[in-house]
Amino acid sequence: MLQHGHILRLPQELLRMVFSYFEHKHCRSSWLASVATVCKAFYPEAEAALYRWVEMGRCSQVSVFCRSVVKRPHRAVCVRTLVISVRGGSTIRQHLQRALPLLTNVSELELVVDDPCLFDLLLCAPFRLRCLVLGGGHCPLSLEDILASQPYVRSVSLEFVGAGKEHPGSQIYRSDLFPHLDALAIDTTGFSFTLVNHPYPIAHLSLNRARHDDIAHVIKLFGPTLVSLKIVRFIDGQCTSECFWPTSMFANARLPRLQHADITDTYDPETELARNEREMSRPGLRGACPALETFTWGMDERVMLHLYILTAGTPWSLTISVADAYANVLFACFPALTHMGLFTTTTTTARQRTRDRATDFRPHGRVFERGDPENSGAPFRATEGMLIDFRLSSRLFGREGFGAPTCDASCRCAGRITTRKSWRIS
Repeated sequence: MLQHGHILRLPQELLRMVFSYFEHKHCRSSWLASVATVCKAFYPEAEAALYRWVEMGRCSQVSVFCRSVVKRPHRAVCVRTLVISVRGGSTIRQHLQRALPLLTNVSELELVVDDPCLFDLLLCAPFRLRCLVLGGGHCPLSLEDILASQPYVRSVSLEFVGAGKEHPGSQIYRSDLFPHLDALAIDTTGFSFTLVNHPYPIAHLSLNRARHDDIAHVIKLFGPTLVSLKIVRFIDGQCTSECFWPTSMFANARLPRLQHADITDTYDPETELARNEREMSRPGLRGACPALETFTWGMDERVMLHLYILTAGTPWSLTISVADAYANVLFACFPALTHMGLFTTTTTTARQRTRDRATDFRPHGRVFERGDPENSGAPFRATEGMLIDFRLSSRLFGREGFGAPTCDASCRCAGRITTRKSWRIS
């Protein structure tokens, strides 16, 4: 606080730093708009902060924004993050066509629309993106050209939940794509990962509702470079009993750099895999992931009950649960593994979710930590309760829980797959 003066006596650089604190998403845009009307000294910096992050969920909002930046182009220069997630989208094509050439400083873009023709506007856009999220009801035929137009992108998320698989033109073959790509997230509901056919050097990968073929293709294609892997598996009638154990996907694979794996299973209502304890450790599993440090497995409650059934013990315990036996296998197969976690995926009410956020909630489960067999006689130590910080968190896969990691602490838009009212992503 100034002792001999007013805030208006601050240098312009310091005043800009003050307003930059309020430009994040948690700050209400109406508050910044009110501050801009306090005095002329506040107006330039408050307006810049107001336009730094722009998020729109209705076509009418997009039209108003486009008219605003076309009328006053200095506002367009302030935009760094642009989020457009609307139903339809055909009515905003002309507005975007006039506004996009002015948005030269956008580095994070999310465009989720029904009309695939809107994506073609990105082919001539002047900005150089670091983070890109594309989604909607249909995958555009020009997807490969759009990705090629952004050579500096580091995080890409594809959220096409409609009929993307029926477009042969949406396949990704070019080897010159993604020279700087670090993170990739794909919802395989409308875009099969088998359409990607080049081993790009991806370090962080996230798949939603991935089937067996997608997972096998991914591990074969990107295994040598993966550092973290997050998969929401969709288990249906085509899966065998081996698929009950998520580490079966690593058998006979080679993932030398993989450090973190987070697997969550979703079952088809008519599918229930038989549990075969002899398939916990498969040939080729030992040595597949020599650098794996943390492994988490999410499942519904009926699967979790199977893991608490007592089974044949080991020399350090006469009877142990199936979960304990599985942990014993993983600690033996993966020499660098320090933590393993099991948790249940449950549906909560809106009131429960609000309460859980207020208490920094993490799902209940069981945590296994590598022990010291020489001193304790047991290969691990198990604790019941909330999963701890070793679970793959927002620093790896975005604040929304699913998606690729953000490029850095300031990245707020891309690298995530969110649940929109217009798209149903489970």
